[in-house]
Amino acid sequence: EALVQFLENRRVTHMVMTPSLLTHLPQRPLPDLEVIVCGGESFGADLVRRWRSGERRFYNVYGPTEATVASSVVRIDTIVAKEGRVVIGPPLPNYRHYVVDRYLNPVPVGAVGELLIGGMGLARGYMGRPDLTAERFIPDPFSGESGARLYRTGDLVRVLPDGHLEYVGRADFQVKVRGFRIELEEVEHHLQAHPRVEKAVAVVRSGAEGEKRLVAYVEAPAGDAAPTVGELRAFLQKTLPDYMIPSAIVVMERLPLTASGKVDRKALPEPEVDRQALQSEYVAPRNAVEQALAEIWQEVLHVEQVGVRDNFFELGGDSILSIQVIARANQRGIKLAPRHIFEAPTIEELAQRAGEGVSIQAEQGVVSGDVELSPIQEWFFQQGFENSHYWHQSLLLEVKQPLQEAALRASVEAIEAHHDGLRMRFRQKDSGWTAWIEETPHPETFSLHRLGVNGKEGLQEQLQAHIAAIQKSIHIEKGPLFRVAYLDGGEKGRFLFFTIHHLVVDGVSWRILLEDFQQAYRQAAAGESIQLMPKTTSVQYWAKRLREYANDAELQSEVEFWKEMLGDGKTSLLLPDNPDGNNREGDTVTHFEELDAGLSQRILTEVPAAFQLQPQELLLAAFARAMYQWKGFTDVSVTQESHGRPDIFEEVDITRTVGWFTAMFPVRIQIPSVENLADYLKAVKETVRQVPNLGIGFGLLRYVAQHPDIAGMPLPAISFNYLGQFEQNRASEELFAVRPDIPVAERDPQNQRPFELGITASVRHGRITIAISYSQNRWHRDSISRLMELFKAQIDALTQFCLTTEEVGYTASDFSDVDLDEESIEGILDELGEDFDDE
Repeated sequence: EALVQFLENRRVTHMVMTPSLLTHLPQRPLPDLEVIVCGGESFGADLVRRWRSGERRFYNVYGPTEATVASSVVRIDTIVAKEGRVVIGPPLPNYRHYVVDRYLNPVPVGAVGELLIGGMGLARGYMGRPDLTAERFIPDPFSGESGARLYRTGDLVRVLPDGHLEYVGRADFQVKVRGFRIELEEVEHHLQAHPRVEKAVAVVRSGAEGEKRLVAYVEAPAGDAAPTVGELRAFLQKTLPDYMIPSAIVVMERLPLTASGKVDRKALPEPEVDRQALQSEYVAPRNAVEQALAEIWQEVLHVEQVGVRDNFFELGGDSILSIQVIARANQRGIKLAPRHIFEAPTIEELAQRAGEGVSIQAEQGVVSGDVELSPIQEWFFQQGFENSHYWHQSLLLEVKQPLQEAALRASVEAIEAHHDGLRMRFRQKDSGWTAWIEETPHPETFSLHRLGVNGKEGLQEQLQAHIAAIQKSIHIEKGPLFRVAYLDGGEKGRFLFFTIHHLVVDGVSWRILLEDFQQAYRQAAAGESIQLMPKTTSVQYWAKRLREYANDAELQSEVEFWKEMLGDGKTSLLLPDNPDGNNREGDTVTHFEELDAGLSQRILTEVPAAFQLQPQELLLAAFARAMYQWKGFTDVSVTQESHGRPDIFEEVDITRTVGWFTAMFPVRIQIPSVENLADYLKAVKETVRQVPNLGIGFGLLRYVAQHPDIAGMPLPAISFNYLGQFEQNRASEELFAVRPDIPVAERDPQNQRPFELGITASVRHGRITIAISYSQNRWHRDSISRLMELFKAQIDALTQFCLTTEEVGYTASDFSDVDLDEESIEGILDELGEDFDDE
């Protein structure tokens, strides 16, 4: 009020002001005010509309302090904006602007890049900070002037056809929260679009355990005119994906400002949970069981808040994550089975199932002695690999801080002693392969390696040499089958390498092992005794029960289903480009493609809600259609994998048991001649969901019972595996970072590949990654690239269809509690009509 009064009394004609301060200035006519110069922060078109009236001129001044405050000025005669953002003008005389990509190559019109400033106005650098000066003030490769420098602003801009620049955001304002990359300014922009929000700021805050959370602060009128948190959250959900919705929104009458009139981010208060504001958004837990389940869902799914009526699969859950949920629930004394989360996908329903079932058989002491082979282990030995000792799964982690050798050794020993499956050994006899569990851990499981090198290149060479030697040390009869190595290169790099023979580990097991390893190491490093979570059913007991089940009449009833999936064997054939080429592991090439974040999130969270289709079902449907386009197949068969931990024995719980449980089975998809995507997707969905007990029965019939109609047919030549979501442990980010860029050979190069093509999909950092592996001696790279292009195009097309169709995606498997066939469901949905769609 005092400032606007001053402007009126002194009849001020020209004013320079930051956007934050101008936002606070009370709206008055100010007829003498001819020119407003705004700069120092980004601002939107709304601010210009409010203050540019009549003949008044409004200027946007851009430039950091390092460029002597201003390097460009543009007059906003009309609202020159893209999506509400005012543009940056051309450079002032003696300044130069360049927009470049990460490799300092100029970007074309319409592309986004970092803005660099050159010219006479640049500062010489940062006093006393030669390192920072070298990082931000770089040689100018464009001007041709000797010694010329460019300043890297860190501002991301888009080049417009008229030469102006549209400000997109800060490169350092791009953050990662729960694995998702988020532009803070994009969140702010969407909040500021709300009619009763004056200004918004988004920040990332760390919780008590170091987890990151997205928090927004909005400036809005006080009293009844202020929008509620629920209203703002609902407003954002119309335009932003769920992972960009702030976990907390703080409504303030005034945002704190610095002395120069900019938003003081350091002075923003810690958010407090406003339960009253959230009641309209979700139903809170109402008892101890619901509260515990909500906490478990938050941990596993990495969401900040879970209501008791939220659907597990619509929050991004999948079958592998469901195992983690059940395991953690059982640890808290909430007795549940894996099937319950499919039958009751909300906390409200799941809590009512707690306690159902009989007592679990789980020996807490050391388990040793003979053990039967599982179906997947039988499959492995039937392959007749050249080197059966070298067929591993591995993980290389970069260590962020030095680790204690004694604590590491104790942790590894404790894990091997706790998880009996890691002590398995295998021997070939005249009667076939046999297995047993050793009583004590192997003395050479853990090893320490000092890397004495002078440069990064030498470091990687030594690292790979040590890893190669460790890989070759695995021996399935003498042991160990489990190795952990600490590769210490001092300040030049420290690494932790895990490698385990695939005979005793799978994807679910890795999650268990890494969680236990971190818990054990923290306890040992703190001088505490190592106490791991209670054991679940042993691999020994599980294998025994499977052998008994192989002769069960219930399993025999699956024979006709598997004969249908196998077909006549012709759909299993796939003729490569070069049939005479070798199909060895050493010839393997993998083509990777990462789907963009938006498409990935639509597949993971929106499609299940809109069309009742799970991610793996959509991906399989897309791949089958891509095969039709690629090779003309109207009947596509794949060898699919599941985690192989079905809930078929009441007294068994293997949710936290380490071993190789994978089930491998054929799935046959028929491509209809009539283009009806809704019916096609429903057919694929029902085919996948009709697979009994996650496919474990196929392996039992083929390798254990050796049923003549199943054992003699060839498996499809294409493997298809959806691995689900990774990076679920937040605490691991404090100690380790995965290093996928350093290649690790996990198979003996001379071993034959068991399949022609291997299709793998996984979710990392919120994005779906597709991988196609093949032998470069049998397939041309262009041919596989074509398949990948078709696959991605089908994924996009089917996703768009699911989200835009008026068809309802419900099928019989969505109503497993009642006896309804497909025709009955269609009749009910027709009767409900639009009322059902609205619900």
